[in-house]
Amino acid sequence: MMNNKNKIIFFDIETTGLNVKTERIVELAMIKFEGKEIKKWSYLINPNKIIPKKVIEIHHITNDMVKNEKTFDELGFDIIRFISDYRLAGWNSDKFDIPFLQNSFDRYGIVVEPPLKRRPNLDVKLLYRQLEQPISYVTLEKAYKKLTGEDLKGAHRAINDVEATIAIFDKLYEKHNLQKYNSIDEIIKIYKYATLRRYPKILK
Repeated sequence: MMNNKNKIIFFDIETTGLNVKTERIVELAMIKFEGKEIKKWSYLINPNKIIPKKVIEIHHITNDMVKNEKTFDELGFDIIRFISDYRLAGWNSDKFDIPFLQNSFDRYGIVVEPPLKRRPNLDVKLLYRQLEQPISYVTLEKAYKKLTGEDLKGAHRAINDVEATIAIFDKLYEKHNLQKYNSIDEIIKIYKYATLRRYPKILK
C-alpha cells in the first residue's frame, strides 16, 4: 500500500456520452487521501438531458435514477470544496475525466484554482501502459484482472471504478518498487516524461 497518497484524490465520472462539449455528467465519485484519513464523496447528478439507451446499457444509470437528483451547478461548489487544491488521479483521466469535469465547471462559471488540467495529475492508465503493457487500448477491467486476478464487479459505476483504479495503482506501486521515489509528484513527473518518449520504461 502506498504511503504517499497525501493530497491526492482518485475519481471517476459517468456521463450521457463522450463529447465533452455537448454531454453531461450523471455520476461523480471521489476518494480523497489526506494523510491517514480517507474521505469518500459520491453522487448521482441530474444532467438535465436524456441519457441515451445505448449509454444506459454501459453504466446502468437510468433517467429515473437521476431525475430527482441535484444538477451539477447545484453541486459544483461542494465539489470544489472537496477537491480543494489536490492533485487528481483516475483511469484515462487525462483524456476524459479531467477535461469533462473542468468543462462542467466552466459551463456554470465556477472558477477552479488552480485549473484541473494544470495540476500534477496522475493518469493510472498511462502509468499502467508505461510499466505493464505499452498498447493504446487497455480497459480498466482487463488491467484490474491482470494485476489482481479477480473480475471487476460493477464496472462503469463511478465508485467501483475509483476503487478498482486505486487497487491497480497499489499493485503497480508494489510490483514495480515505486516506493523508491520520494513522492507521488516524482512518479507523475517521470511517467509523463516517459509518455512523451513513447513509453520507454525509464521507471524501471
